[in-house]
Amino acid sequence: MDAKKLQVDHRIPYEISGEQNEQDIDCFMLLSPSANRAKSWTCEHCENWDVKDSGFCVKCFWAHPEDYDHVAGKPEKMISIIFSGNEIDDYNKLILLAGKDTAQATIKKFCTNTSNKNLFTLKIATFFFKHTMRRKTLKLVFFTNNGRRTKWQKSI
Repeated sequence: MDAKKLQVDHRIPYEISGEQNEQDIDCFMLLSPSANRAKSWTCEHCENWDVKDSGFCVKCFWAHPEDYDHVAGKPEKMISIIFSGNEIDDYNKLILLAGKDTAQATIKKFCTNTSNKNLFTLKIATFFFKHTMRRKTLKLVFFTNNGRRTKWQKSI
């Protein structure tokens, strides 16, 4: 993304915590325009919007995606997988094989069925997948930030 398009946003909405120390860069985050709109909409529809407890926001995904307990008050965890450039073809293959309505469920199933449970103690993970059309098999390879690798495959 072009750095000129990034937007500076309060980690904890101004509406919740008021003015924050502009010299403390930890009070702010850089977001893409679409992520900033998603964060704003989600925060405005959170139960805390009326309560205004900034401590509640501190443990939210939208304020601290690197360390959070909830997503706008809901007990959820998120992983975003972005496909760009040549990877868009891979994304289209994933949707073709797993089905548009079941791709997320397929990836969740991979995560919950993997035998290497300590993968999920790590904060950073990247998903790659490889498709073999002749065998009609979806293969997901899970790389963690410590270099460990787990494979999963599903015949379609």
